[in-house]
Amino acid sequence: PNDNSIRSPNGSRDITLMEPASPIQAFAPGVRFGIQAARTAFNERATWAVGLFGDGLARDIGDASQALARVIGRVTWLPHYKEDPVSPELIHLGLGGNYLLLPYGDVRYQSRPEAHLAPNLVDTGDIPAENALSLSAEAAWGKGPYSLQGEYLQAFVKEKDGGNLNFKGFYVSGSWFLTGESRPYDKTFGVFGKVLPKKNLSIKNGGLGAWELGLRYSHLDLNDGPVEGGRMNILMGGLNWDWNPVFKLRFNLGYGDIDKGASSGYLYIFQTRLEMNF
Repeated sequence: PNDNSIRSPNGSRDITLMEPASPIQAFAPGVRFGIQAARTAFNERATWAVGLFGDGLARDIGDASQALARVIGRVTWLPHYKEDPVSPELIHLGLGGNYLLLPYGDVRYQSRPEAHLAPNLVDTGDIPAENALSLSAEAAWGKGPYSLQGEYLQAFVKEKDGGNLNFKGFYVSGSWFLTGESRPYDKTFGVFGKVLPKKNLSIKNGGLGAWELGLRYSHLDLNDGPVEGGRMNILMGGLNWDWNPVFKLRFNLGYGDIDKGASSGYLYIFQTRLEMNF
């Protein structure tokens, strides 16, 4: 199973911008082998999921820690949900946890500046530790073509010498469909799903596809005590053009501020990608 599905209000391929926010890249469990149990409750107004995972797949997104095993869980709740073909509404809340058992290896958190081809610019390095726990709180709101979303994440590390370290980060994001679509919500898993254009791109039929504007601010702090992994602030904007449910063209433009990381300073990011998502 892919444990990305139990720790974020976004499915792994259905985020508004091209890359996950920097705190997600640093603290999320990533993709690993394991077993998972999940179920809905209260007439699909709530979900829960829990799994036991180990090291299995190469790391791309998520913490770089080496752990014999990790227990991961997530619960979500829909305090408000209105199904409407014209202007659906929802409020989503969620909590997640990722506990690492570390009889071998080290804890490590790092992140790129929300650009896949860039190097990791903030990095704690390997931290000898007995265990580590990362917690997350998430909230999202949607009404018609508008949506807002945010998450706060914090990692607690117990060092082998008895010390304690804390690292944290958060992001807030918003989106607006210029062509009137809404972000689909999957009540079975408590995540947003694939965008379905009202009219697929078609020269013959005059369809424009779905056009979406997105904006996100993220903050990541990997400094605590003797560890100076660095701080990173990223402001990222994006334009998505969904031709149909399979093909999408993305454009992202971002600005970053790195403090006490691998390379302190400012950076500008422009990236584009043509995606095929079945």
